[in-house]
Amino acid sequence: MRSWPTRPPWSRTAAPACERAFSARSTIFTGALAVTPATRSQILPDVPTIGESAPGYVGGGWSGIGAPAGTPREIIDLLNREVNAALADPTIKERLENLGSPVLMMSPTEFRKLIAEESERWAKVISSRRLSRSDTRRGARTMRMGASSRRSRCP
Repeated sequence: MRSWPTRPPWSRTAAPACERAFSARSTIFTGALAVTPATRSQILPDVPTIGESAPGYVGGGWSGIGAPAGTPREIIDLLNREVNAALADPTIKERLENLGSPVLMMSPTEFRKLIAEESERWAKVISSRRLSRSDTRRGARTMRMGASSRRSRCP
């Protein structure tokens, strides 16, 4: 097992900044209109979901841990047990929820199903809007060009 010099590398990421922002949520989010998940946020319980005013709308994000195809089932089951055990820890669960990330403990089969459902749902959105990869690249280029042109006008 690897030991870290002073603290793990992920402690230097955006997580501490997000945590500080959410800890000051009463002042930061006083003007929030809605949240995108299907259920109200635990950290912003008075803010409605978009689905409450636009029935059928569900958004939000999720994250998970995957393994390469062909990974032995025993390894997958071990990882799943250990990750779910960590997520069940009240300290970890509370920290994640305070960051605005609800904890969903799933089996590998449930997670595969979630990925398939989300992929299908967003594929429909992409095809109905006739979006392509070039559209997203073009949008990013436009944003960068706009930002650089604004900077160039500054004295």
